[in-house]
Amino acid sequence: MKKILVLCFLFVGTSLSYAQTAAQRDSIVAVIDSLDALTADQSLDEVVVTAQKSLVKVDLDKITYDMAEDPEAKTNNVLEMLKKVPMVTVDGDEEIQVKGSSNFKIYMNGKPSNLLSNNPKDVLRSMPANTIKSIEVITDPGAKYDAEGVTGILNIVTQDNSSMGGYTVSLSTFVDNLGSLGGGTYFSVKQGKLGLTGNLNANHRRNPKNDSYSERSDIKNNTLLTQDGWNRTTFNMMYGYGELSYEIDTLRLLSVSYNQFSGNNNSEREMEVDLKGTSISGYNYKQRTDGTNAFGGPSLRADYQRSFAGVKDRLLTFSYNFNTSPEKSSGETKIDNVPDNMQSTEGSTSEHTLQLDFTTPVNKIHTIEAGIKYIKRINKSESEFNFWDETTGTGHWTLRPSDNDKFSHNSDILGAYAGYNVKVDKWGFKAGLRFEGTWLDAEYAKNEKMNFGADYTNLVPSTTITYQLKQGQTMRVGYNLRIQRPGIWHLNPYRNTTDTTNVRYGNPKLDAVKAHNFTLNYSFFNPKFNMNANLSYQFANNTIEEHSWIENDITYTTYENQGKNHGVSLSTYLNWSPNPKFRIYGNLSGRYTSIESKQYKLKNDGFSGNAYSGIQYTLPKDFVLNVYEYYQTPWIQLQGKGGIYYGYGLSASKSLLNKRLTFRAFIDNPFTNTMKSTNTTKTSDFEMESTNWRNQNTRFGININFRFGEMKAQIKKVSRGISNDDNMGGGNSGGGESGGGGGN
Repeated sequence: MKKILVLCFLFVGTSLSYAQTAAQRDSIVAVIDSLDALTADQSLDEVVVTAQKSLVKVDLDKITYDMAEDPEAKTNNVLEMLKKVPMVTVDGDEEIQVKGSSNFKIYMNGKPSNLLSNNPKDVLRSMPANTIKSIEVITDPGAKYDAEGVTGILNIVTQDNSSMGGYTVSLSTFVDNLGSLGGGTYFSVKQGKLGLTGNLNANHRRNPKNDSYSERSDIKNNTLLTQDGWNRTTFNMMYGYGELSYEIDTLRLLSVSYNQFSGNNNSEREMEVDLKGTSISGYNYKQRTDGTNAFGGPSLRADYQRSFAGVKDRLLTFSYNFNTSPEKSSGETKIDNVPDNMQSTEGSTSEHTLQLDFTTPVNKIHTIEAGIKYIKRINKSESEFNFWDETTGTGHWTLRPSDNDKFSHNSDILGAYAGYNVKVDKWGFKAGLRFEGTWLDAEYAKNEKMNFGADYTNLVPSTTITYQLKQGQTMRVGYNLRIQRPGIWHLNPYRNTTDTTNVRYGNPKLDAVKAHNFTLNYSFFNPKFNMNANLSYQFANNTIEEHSWIENDITYTTYENQGKNHGVSLSTYLNWSPNPKFRIYGNLSGRYTSIESKQYKLKNDGFSGNAYSGIQYTLPKDFVLNVYEYYQTPWIQLQGKGGIYYGYGLSASKSLLNKRLTFRAFIDNPFTNTMKSTNTTKTSDFEMESTNWRNQNTRFGININFRFGEMKAQIKKVSRGISNDDNMGGGNSGGGESGGGGGN
């Protein structure tokens, strides 16, 4: 009898190690408990049962990283955890890329957020990873998604406590040697048919004093411009999110959510500017600029979901969403022997969205879906330029007006889609067609003659085919057409002259970009080894690219639809866990890019790549060690290339009180306190090289997380809803550098 029971334990333990769902594990554990009760009076050797769940799951059109199964998610932030997600990389400046490209969209729970598009690294850095259930990389967006989104979509899925109820609260805090600190709380409450989830986080971060140096050689005029100086920045950020869910009955669900993000940064910059050359006498002066930037706004959403008795997975959803993301920046510049100047700009994007979606299964293996959507998008900007005037004997600020001071760019977007899915044996097929019509108007308050408008429509096809080679191995091929509309900071004609030798501004006449995407994906997963490889090819004939030129010794930069872009990329994800305590992982991507502008007779091409890898080991007593490194080669631009980034680090965590209290200590770049990065720009007329030194590259600190409470019932959430993923993200006041969700 004893031998039979031991064999039963071993069989159950083996089953548990291969169980892929919480429900399966719970059932097996119940069997173990029953066997334990039957053998309470018998002497048995100790049997240890362990479970190991896969971190990554591959679906028809997406790859999902299970955040709850990664121990580091308990004390880390979402931005750091993104480095482990397949096909996602985060460089040394915390800019995010998907499949080696920065042309993608981020949203949360399928909901639009201009803040996530315009300030992705700030929002995600302030968000604790323990509030996130999973991160989805949607590599082949179907017809139900907006036609825009380009190379892919990142969907941040928050905890839904699908296996819990009652209440739970999580508190977290962090501090590092650079003077950064912050904290937050996450909570979830379930009472009857009512559920409430939310989180609130605040943090302060410092970027210590960094040095910079740039050289610009004007070949045409035989001059050399140098800028030698330093800069320093501080950030303050706060993020809050709340969702109230009410189960009207078993078939109807109503939910309302609200989120608010606000932040500001203060920057200081000093530099010595020197111009020398044979054709001019030259000049030399010192310049100081003090700037502020405030951003953030609210988002409100309501969803009504109707399911149908007797037909599983048939859903009717009606959604409304309001989203606004104002941003205001200002700067005061002081130059030797020149009147001081002060400029500011305020821009915002506001959206009202209505959407109706319907999906239903047909004969078990077929699914059809359809929907309609309307977006009212309002972009506005208002700018001022003042200079210190002492001509009257008494100094005062004087406004210098411009026709571009007040600008609005409004769009009405109507979309409708239909899609079809089928799964037969080892085959899966998904196809869809989307119609989008856009009506836009651009208005200048000070000069009506500059006003213009445009109307255009697009039919956007998409298709995906999957085949299961064998258990745990899948092949997928897909094609989709994506559209990318410029955001407010790409359109804003405001001229940012805080750096008097480098002036930037947007272009209100930018057109939407059409990009064709072809993908081939292979995935292999078993309990010990996971691999995903994604090969893609993309081309577009009117991409939005930066264009720089010299005029009167000043470098001007703006955006134009001038690029003919095509590229091939390969992204791979590897994860090997020979046992539950040891894991080696790697996230690697390489890309060949070719960009050409016939308008300016420019062309550039080359290879770029990213790598993030690490080793994680669990010691006795719940100690977890993690060693990691990352490296990024220069990325390719139309008129040059970016810099090299690299780094490494070590972290150790310890859990106490039945894993309710977790401490994590970390150190980044302990032997490399200074890091240099150089960007280059080359044309037939001039060459420019800019170098930045991070003087305090070594960073160490501690994170603490404490969780209490217990959940026992499920909080239901809407399955489908609004996802506005069409705008180009990134940019800043006056068309500055792109953010993680924006264009190159």
